[in-house]
Amino acid sequence: MATLSAWSFDTASGADQAGYVLDRLAKAGQLSVDDAVVVYWPGASDAPRTQRQFDARPPAIGEGFWQSLLGTIFDSGSASSEARAATLTDGGIGADFVDGVRRALGPNSSALFVFGRVVPTDVLRRAFHGESVEVGRSDMSDAQVQTLRAAFNGRGV
Repeated sequence: MATLSAWSFDTASGADQAGYVLDRLAKAGQLSVDDAVVVYWPGASDAPRTQRQFDARPPAIGEGFWQSLLGTIFDSGSASSEARAATLTDGGIGADFVDGVRRALGPNSSALFVFGRVVPTDVLRRAFHGESVEVGRSDMSDAQVQTLRAAFNGRGV
């Protein structure tokens, strides 16, 4: 079983700061994170930007996974977005997750996406001190994770 969760912040830098908290918790053994991505939307920008939180690691599911997920969230309505959404749905990430993130993110905000086998969201909720709200969560079976890895050439976790 794996979990993908998304946490929104009211500032463009909030998710980046939370990423450091996430890294500290992982290093202390309080949770196990396989991959994380920060999405931030500077107010003057037309679209959000992304950065990998754990740059030294290869992506757990595959680099294409993050591109597909974020493309589905921010490029809705196109044919390619619909194809990406179908692949994500097969992997256990449904429209509720995508819609929750889409509603939460806009100019001057940010989000932290966390993927892993053992990611207790109650630990993250306490660590973020009410600065964030969980806007999406998908619990995926091992078969669904394998579907995503096959689609996006990810490594084993």
